[in-house]
Amino acid sequence: MHVDVTLYRSRWYGWEQRGYGSNNSTSSVSTNAAESAADCDGTHDYLANSYHEASDSSYAYTSNSANGLTC
Repeated sequence: MHVDVTLYRSRWYGWEQRGYGSNNSTSSVSTNAAESAADCDGTHDYLANSYHEASDSSYAYTSNSANGLTC
């Protein structure tokens, strides 16, 4: 199995990529796309997109968002 996750945050010019994670495994898989705390400033909207693929080549895309997070 395989998973890719990309984290974005809102900026005045559009979405800025802030993190990326990718992982493979045989039974269950997870990854993290967290942004660096050193780069954190203010309150933003965040968006996470992910791609999941199973061993039989079936796949899915998912997305989740959170508004007004302060880090």
